[in-house]
Order: sequence, then C-alpha cells, then structure tokens
Amino acid sequence: MPKVQKNHSAKHSEIVPVRQLADSGPEVLVMGPADKQDVTFQLYVDMMVEYGMYLEADENDRFPEKLPRDLNHYKAIIIDQDLPVAKLVEKHRDYAAVKNRLRPYRKPKEFSWNDQRSQFVWVHRLLMQDGVTPQHPDFLARGMARRDKKVIIDQCYAYWNESPVWLRYGNDVTFVNLGGMWRAARLYRHADLQRKVLSAAQDVLDLLERDELPCSKGPNRRLHCGAMMLQFWDETGRRDKRMYKHAVDSMISLADARAMAKRYREGAHQGAGAGAPYTRAEHISGLQDWAILGGMLKKPGYLDAAVDVMKGGFDALFDRRKMLWAHYGVKGQRLGLTWGRGQNWVLYGLVGLLETLPKTHKDWPLLASWMEMTAEGMRRSQEPVTGLWHHVMGEPSTRLEVSGTSHAIQHLCRAWRIGALRASFVPDMLTRAWRGLKAHTFHNRTCTFAWGTGEGYDLPFYNTVPCGGSLGYTYIAGTDYVKTFGPLVPG
Repeated sequence: MPKVQKNHSAKHSEIVPVRQLADSGPEVLVMGPADKQDVTFQLYVDMMVEYGMYLEADENDRFPEKLPRDLNHYKAIIIDQDLPVAKLVEKHRDYAAVKNRLRPYRKPKEFSWNDQRSQFVWVHRLLMQDGVTPQHPDFLARGMARRDKKVIIDQCYAYWNESPVWLRYGNDVTFVNLGGMWRAARLYRHADLQRKVLSAAQDVLDLLERDELPCSKGPNRRLHCGAMMLQFWDETGRRDKRMYKHAVDSMISLADARAMAKRYREGAHQGAGAGAPYTRAEHISGLQDWAILGGMLKKPGYLDAAVDVMKGGFDALFDRRKMLWAHYGVKGQRLGLTWGRGQNWVLYGLVGLLETLPKTHKDWPLLASWMEMTAEGMRRSQEPVTGLWHHVMGEPSTRLEVSGTSHAIQHLCRAWRIGALRASFVPDMLTRAWRGLKAHTFHNRTCTFAWGTGEGYDLPFYNTVPCGGSLGYTYIAGTDYVKTFGPLVPG
C-alpha cells in the first residue's frame, strides 16, 4: 500500500499517493479508436482505467494521434489497425526494440454486452504478460487531482450527449441519473442543466401519456421513477399538477403499504410459506418512496408501514458478522452475499426514512444505529489503495465496482448530513472513496460499473455479471460528497 500524505489546507485531509515507481511515466500507449462509435474499444479502455493502468493521454484524456518519438518506455503499445498510423510503426526507429510490445487491435464484427471475454483476455495479458502496473499510484493521483465541479458537471453533459435514451426510460436508471443531475444543477446553481433535467422529466411524462414509455407500456403502465417526479414537483414550487398526479398514481397505495407491513409484522409472506418473509434488497429500496409520500403529503401511515418493513428487512438481510446488508435473505434460514449494489438499494430505504422521520420518533435512534453499524462494515471492507468497494463487498476476488461505491458515498453523506452517522472515521473513508471515483474517471466516464442482477448464490455468479463502460456514475455521489464535506480543491 502506498504511503500517504495529508494536505491540511483542504476542509478535510486529502489522501494522496506519494510512492514513486522507478519509471513513473505512462506505461501503455493507446492509439485509436478509428471508429468513434466502437463500443468494444471504449470498453477495453474503460477496463484498463478500472485496473488503474497508466495510459498516455493529455489533460483532456485524448490519446496521441501521432507516434511518440520514444517508444521504449512503454510496456505495451495498442494501436487500432484501421488507423493510418498503424502502417507507420514498422518504420519507427524503436520498432526492433518494441515490436514484441505491440498489441494490435481491430474492431470485431459484432459486440455483445454479455460477452466481454476478449476485453478481459486483453487486459489480463497487459497485467500478467506485459507487467503493466495495476492501480499505478501516479495514474491514480492524476485522476484524484481533478476539480470536483468539473468532474461532476462535465460528466453530466457527457452522459446527456452519449446516453440520452436512458433518460427517457422512466425506470430506476432514469431516477438515478436525472436525480444526480438535478442535485448537481442545484448545488452549482447551473440553470442550463436544471432546464435540461426538467425538460427530460416532462419528456418521460409525455411518453407515459402516449403509452410509449420504454419501461412500461399497456394497461398497467406506470412510472418507475415516481418518487423523483414528486421531489421535482416539491422543489420547483408544487406548480406542475401533471407531475404530481402521475407520480402519486404510480406509487404504492396506503392500503397496499399497510398490507405489506402486516405481512412483515406477522412473519408470513405469500409464496414463502409460514415464517419470515423472503426479502430482497430492492424491496427495501422502495421504502424511500414511502417516506417521501408520508413526508410530503403528510400521511404518517406510510411512515409507520415503512418502519415495520424496514425492521423486517434488517432481520432478513443484515449480516451481523460482516456488518453489511445481503442481497436477499429469510430471517433465520437464508442469507445471500453482500452485493455492493444490493447493499445500497437497502440504504435508499433506510436513509430515506431517517431523513423523513422526526428525530423524536421512537425508532429513529434504532435506525440510526443501523447506519453506524453499516458504516463500520464498510470501513472494514473498503479497498485500501483505491478507496473503492468490491462488487461483492469484502470479497477481494471480485472486481472493484464504481456504481456501488457511488451509491455508498451518496447514502452515507446523506446520513452524515442529518446527524444519523457520526463515527469519527467516516469523513476520511468517504474522502478516499470519492477520490477513488475521480481517479478512475476517464473521458468523463467513471470506469466501470456492473449491471443490475438477480440473486446469486455464490461468488462466481456475481463475477459473471457484465460490466458497462459507457455510462458514468460519479455525479451520483459527487454532488452529495461535495455538499457535505467539500469541495476538496477550489472550483
């Protein structure tokens, strides 16, 4: 683990790797892609960034377009064979010395998100055969030094330009990304970004009314991001009646919420037989919606029901040995693995309740104690060099994973902000995690996150979940971190 130094000029100390390698310059030369829309090449680069390989690039993350004068100090040279420069390598003065380091790339005929074996083989070769340094301290420091505001705002616009289809889905992806953009726009008083977010929200409602919403069509059509719409309605002056109506219509009724709470209290769950209910982390995430409904609409019945389900969720999902939340479970019978994204679906519900319940509520101290316990589990499982968390938290054999880390920062920042979390190690832990996200941000993408998944019964299952390189997630956590603890650097 590299030694660290603390910069006491920041509001909270910055963790800066200072270990130097014998050759601290870029180790991998990348030239390409020939096709700007080549997703395979993009994912290849993103995987290299995920593993912290030091790539030759300028301050805007652009790769060289001409062969550098000196090729000898690169451990690997990756050139898209469809580029004209690929034909010039053999004429370079260093060719004889570096020809065994050449790693030619050619765009495959087909691409599938679910089959990424070729990229993993390429990355494995760089690490194991070419000796490229993983999590290179100078490459990490390069990314960590990025200004918070620039990282967050640039990534919002990059996502807007590259992945607009996801902003029109009306599901959890819409909620996560539009919600993050909205927080960023409000934090930085960015009027253009606010207008874009509200326009996208209206677009989702238009699609819903025309029965063209991608995530939900037909007679059962509904928003899957109703809570986000309700928050927009509340934070923009409660003027948009259409936003209010569709949001409320799409969310659970009080009668259904009470019925679900009753099942948890009585320990019987349809389909699970007698005894405790079968619970998934995603079930608990919906309690944030209940909290929003109960708080904004002054309907305490939603809050009472949510607390009952939250208690049942703790019984079913909290691993007291790891101090982390499992992906699924049945109290006293079954306990799944601590999938990072699942951990944080639970925290949506828990933190949402803590934000809404008055601190005088009899169960507020109990829920806050669960946040403290969770923070301790996260302290134990945080990867020490990068500050990220693994795809399955506490399991180093699984990938480092940025979307789980982003959600974790967001939720723990929210809990800290309201006083539900006060462990002394939390600011430093979150500082390192936020800097780790910045360190793995390249081309305005934080590399790489994992897709959502169903329940898995062993580590190999989660290790086969494909990763995505084209979507950025930093701004989910970034605005919350900066609002609570930062910014770490000016701007």
